[in-house]
Amino acid sequence: MMFTTTMEDQAVNFKIKNKLRCLIVFPVIVLVACSHRAAYENIRIHNQNACKDQPAAIYRECMEEANKSYDDYLRENRDVLPESNNLQDK
Repeated sequence: MMFTTTMEDQAVNFKIKNKLRCLIVFPVIVLVACSHRAAYENIRIHNQNACKDQPAAIYRECMEEANKSYDDYLRENRDVLPESNNLQDK
């Protein structure tokens, strides 16, 4: 018994495969583009929580450092992180 596919079946299969590719590829692109900033934001939140355990004398300074934006972080570390010029857009 031989299975034959019509042009219509092939078109439907092609559309399904393209939709699946889009469902896989698009999130990967978004995750890669956002990963540096997202990782920084997660670390920043962790540092803010860690500041709560500090004595009152250092709490304010700790929070100022923990509240630093990703863009400020890149600007301050431009000399140490030469690739930060490429990361700034992400």
